[in-house]
Amino acid sequence: MAVGQTNAVSTVIFENLFYLYMAIAILVGGLVLGWLGYILVKYRAREDGLRPADAPRIGYLPAERGHPMWSYVMAILIGGIMFGLAFSTISAVTTLEVPPPAEEHLNVEIVGFQFGWRMVFRGEGGIPMAKINDWTTPVDTAVVANVTSQDVWHNFALPPLRIRIDVVPGQVNHIWWKAHEIGDIDPVCVQLCGNGHAIMRGTMHIVSKEEFAVYLADETQKEYARLERANPGLNVTFDGARFLVEDREIDTTRAFALRVVNQAASEHTFAGPHGEIALAAGESGLVYLPEGGGEVRALGTSAVQGFGSVG
Repeated sequence: MAVGQTNAVSTVIFENLFYLYMAIAILVGGLVLGWLGYILVKYRAREDGLRPADAPRIGYLPAERGHPMWSYVMAILIGGIMFGLAFSTISAVTTLEVPPPAEEHLNVEIVGFQFGWRMVFRGEGGIPMAKINDWTTPVDTAVVANVTSQDVWHNFALPPLRIRIDVVPGQVNHIWWKAHEIGDIDPVCVQLCGNGHAIMRGTMHIVSKEEFAVYLADETQKEYARLERANPGLNVTFDGARFLVEDREIDTTRAFALRVVNQAASEHTFAGPHGEIALAAGESGLVYLPEGGGEVRALGTSAVQGFGSVG
């Protein structure tokens, strides 16, 4: 099921902007073409006609044909229209680059490559998860994307949501969107980028928030399992005042996970370099640490534990 074309904030913004441009174009174009037609008929050449004394001459405007003041009036009017259109366009683009500040959102990174899209988002505890050409995002949630390319110039577009953005090597551009209906959207590239350009597309599944929460939890556990096989993590216990770390060496030159056990008497939130996890008393959870290590903190307390280069 495809998502309808009126299901995003961006759709409304760009459609309103399109209608504004179209209304002004029709009005101005109609006036210009109508006046041109009138002039062509009124002042058309006649076989038996003589050149009138007040016939237009280059560089001279007879007073009876109009006052030069109207040239200034038209220049000011056209300048005002152009300024209004430019301001409306800049305002629309700015709105799409800056997500609602106090609203729940999902942060993702999108990387274009010949010929596909890779989306990276973070699961519980901040663990990164990459999906190529097949993504899942929640409905009624702002998706905030940092977009770049690993090879050539692309252009990321979600046609049903009326949004697109340049995807440039070495540069990160920003955009956000929000879908209001469950369904599928196909991200495509609309910048000629090589002989596989026509097949550079993916599928983005828009699901309910409840379904996305289950999906995120499942994918998080799969990713932590892969990470554990590559570099077994450490057990860390929080006693309410400090962290107690398992007495075992770990390779901090590679990413790893901390299994944090909350032995405090109340719930605490634990933050790693890229994410947080809330644990009730007696619960355990996983926190991701990248290559080189990092710190884990018990928010609301002074407890902090470093690993690797910060340990």
